[in-house]
Amino acid sequence: MTAEAGQLTGGVERSMFERRLHALAAGLVLLCIALVLTTIVFLDRTDSLLQAADDRWWARMIELRTPWLTRVAKVMSFLGGPVVMLPLRVAVVAALAWQRRWLQFGAFLGAVVSSELCIGPLKALIDRPRPPDPMIATHSASFPSGHAIAASVTAIGLVVVLVPAAARRTRWTIVASAFAVVVAMSRTYLGAHWASDVIAGACIGTGLAVVWAASLELERGRRRSATPSSGPGHAGRPEGQVMGTISVVLLGVGLACVVALHVLRPDLTPAGHRLSEYAIGSYGAMMTVAFVSIGAGLLALASPLARAGGRCSRVVPAAVFAAGTGMVVAGIYRTDPSHSGVTADAVHSRASAFATLALIGAALAWSVVRARRWDITTSLALLAAVLGAVSPFLHRSQWTGLSQRMLWLTLLAWLIVIASRLAPRSRQQLGDPSARVRSG
Repeated sequence: MTAEAGQLTGGVERSMFERRLHALAAGLVLLCIALVLTTIVFLDRTDSLLQAADDRWWARMIELRTPWLTRVAKVMSFLGGPVVMLPLRVAVVAALAWQRRWLQFGAFLGAVVSSELCIGPLKALIDRPRPPDPMIATHSASFPSGHAIAASVTAIGLVVVLVPAAARRTRWTIVASAFAVVVAMSRTYLGAHWASDVIAGACIGTGLAVVWAASLELERGRRRSATPSSGPGHAGRPEGQVMGTISVVLLGVGLACVVALHVLRPDLTPAGHRLSEYAIGSYGAMMTVAFVSIGAGLLALASPLARAGGRCSRVVPAAVFAAGTGMVVAGIYRTDPSHSGVTADAVHSRASAFATLALIGAALAWSVVRARRWDITTSLALLAAVLGAVSPFLHRSQWTGLSQRMLWLTLLAWLIVIASRLAPRSRQQLGDPSARVRSG
């Protein structure tokens, strides 16, 4: 294996940027460009200052259409779509977690999740019409381009987290940028987006990929300089604290979305309607944000759980990671057959059920094997197990909504307690017997 290949695949944590402030500034500039474009289009969705340039580009794309270019464009559009992007992202996040490269894990996961959370709300807010007569099937509004966001945040994010700053990134950056540009171009060629849609999407995706990585590295450097070294393993604690905090925030965002949906949908009674039913109708995007936020919170929580060590150092984080993946998938595949199709509805149901079972298993494993004492986590884990056991019997009853809410409130309470315990600097507060012996 070459030295560069070792840098790409090795588990040793290396710096993602040599000049972090410069990288942070560049990422923020890209996000500001996207904000300016968003504001211009928002002020006039159909005749903005950009529309004349968009019309000229759209006419030029029509002139360039040939059979072979159309085939290439459709292939690139497919490569930038969720069928390819979702498994690739999950594989990268899993590989980084397995190698315990937690800073890169947090940077990539944060960039991907935040980029996905931007798409739905921005499309709903701007509500820009698509170009006329697209060559492929399209859904939702035009601005911004979800394909451009996904391709850029994934391609640039892979370079940032996999190619160390000390290595020569030039050719990998060129390859990643070329891929993102070609995917974006394919969407305008096929008439699925205006040029400003994909420019804004590329700025959002690239900006988030850079800002997340630079911000986490700057925070790690600040914490290390502020806290004197106190022995082996100390250098990894700031990342665990950061990921624990990120997890609590994401879980809180998801819970806030669910609470807001109950206010916006008074026609659905909580006792008799399941949470997935709130995804049907005009507020479906908010439920998607809730599922994805909770799933991302679980994925973020998996890394500090693995760092905590102990007899469940791999079982509990793996179960939490599996639950997070299931929640993200359940959020992407909405439970609205009229909008997403029957297949998506089935995928949503199976993914959410899998996530629930995995999370109950994680709670029991942590509380029984790791904590090994009766505390609030043990009580919540046993309550979740009981509620999960009776849930199938109440699924088709008039209390199906109530049982589901009690189960998930219990699981979320357990998650928040565990995540809050990951923030303290002393491993004694995580229930580590060896830490208690050392401190005593």
